[in-house]
Amino acid sequence: MELDKDGALIFPCDYPIKVFGRDLDSFEELVMGLFREHVPQEVPLLVSSRASEKGSYLSVSITFRAESRSQIEALVATLQAHPRILMLL
Repeated sequence: MELDKDGALIFPCDYPIKVFGRDLDSFEELVMGLFREHVPQEVPLLVSSRASEKGSYLSVSITFRAESRSQIEALVATLQAHPRILMLL
């Protein structure tokens, strides 16, 4: 991420988000669907997933090319509002 002299993001920029939830019923697909509500299909997503030690939870890390602060804010609001998502980083 590139920042200006005041520490604000310069858009467009690559923006990472990590999403945590219980590893049930295609959690990664759920997260991808929520992302695509805010990130067009033609924008590539860099995706990686990692299960917890006991396999109960899954973290899905996605980096995408963000076009604006409002796009990021809308995406984060959608993710935070979903009951299956436990935490974002």
